[in-house]
Amino acid sequence: MVCSCAFPGCANRANSWSPYRFHRIPLADLHLRMLWLSVLGMDVNTPPAALKHLRSLPKKIVVCANHFTTDCFENYRQYTAGFALRLRLKKGSVPTIRFKFEDDGDVSTA
Repeated sequence: MVCSCAFPGCANRANSWSPYRFHRIPLADLHLRMLWLSVLGMDVNTPPAALKHLRSLPKKIVVCANHFTTDCFENYRQYTAGFALRLRLKKGSVPTIRFKFEDDGDVSTA
């Protein structure tokens, strides 16, 4: 299944051959989930009880690594050195609005 980055204006797509790394919206932390929804331009006025149910959100809300600063990742150095296969977000990380392009150190390319 192919998913697209939910960040407004981003056309990066997740598929088996994609060089981009994607991160799911946090489901366990209500406050953090609402921050992500706000940054993504989605409705944060949904009642908290409705947000607790997965059915109230699209099943695949993903954001590509291009929308996070390098300090948002627990293992950024290991990943760039080839010792980690996936980037892991630190707790509390929220996507930013800036875009990173391949020529300025894109964190999502392998």
